[in-house]
Amino acid sequence: MSTMNVFNLITLLFLTHDSIIESILNDVPIYDSPQVKIISQYIHIFSKISVNVKDVYMASATDFYKVDEYSTNGCAFKSLQMLMSSLMLNNEYSEHLSKIWEHLYKMPLTRSQLPSMILLQNHLERCWDMGIDNSNVYRDRETRRVDGIYVRDVLTMLYGLRLNVNEVTFDDNQLKQEELYQKLLNWLHQYFKNLNDNKENFVCPVLLFYQNDTSAHAAIVVGVEILLDDTIVPLVLSSDKIELNNLSLINGMDLLNKVIRPYENDFKSCTVYQVLYINGINNDENLNTISVDYTP
Repeated sequence: MSTMNVFNLITLLFLTHDSIIESILNDVPIYDSPQVKIISQYIHIFSKISVNVKDVYMASATDFYKVDEYSTNGCAFKSLQMLMSSLMLNNEYSEHLSKIWEHLYKMPLTRSQLPSMILLQNHLERCWDMGIDNSNVYRDRETRRVDGIYVRDVLTMLYGLRLNVNEVTFDDNQLKQEELYQKLLNWLHQYFKNLNDNKENFVCPVLLFYQNDTSAHAAIVVGVEILLDDTIVPLVLSSDKIELNNLSLINGMDLLNKVIRPYENDFKSCTVYQVLYINGINNDENLNTISVDYTP
């Protein structure tokens, strides 16, 4: 076991659950670094020079994190890391998150070292212990570790970091699947366009959960393109697209076409979409009163 992990073990000894201590002892990483830094900048460049794109509206700078051997069923965790990377690249949010993380875990938080899946799982369980999402009836701790997490869990973790979160659900049973998908696209268009037009200092990427009758997945939307025929194309980062790990100026356009844009078929088959985005900081001065009841 590395010297760094010995230190982390001592630091976390009284702050974690047994599974986290076991993971550290087995030398499982508790921090992750981005595979591609500010991937959104590459996407923006190649989108702007695409001949069939008349407008593009982007989120603020965002890094890319991919699934690894420790994060099976970890798409929501990895999407949360990408969301956090964007927050950590903003001075106001970075200062806030670093302060909260230090308060909760006596450990530093930086853009280059974000909490791994195992630390985020520990943070989720710590949030339960603090009374956030205190109903805690529909899935137990071990099930979450095996099967992954969902919208409710991500909301709980973000509330535990003292962030204000907006959640929008698209699940109108009266609409056809194509109409429901178009409703999502229209919302994404207006969200990114309005914040870009208003020249906001920070445009939060959107954490998107989508599901059909057989599966569910999470990804990050870092912007939208408007094509010449007014078609709206979401620009999506999915942690299972390991090809993005090799993104460069040489292959960027090819990956944009093959990996980041082609989500229409996947999305059109979905029956429920849920989006999360950050819209501010909970500035309660008393850090010892982090407690939010969440009832969906």
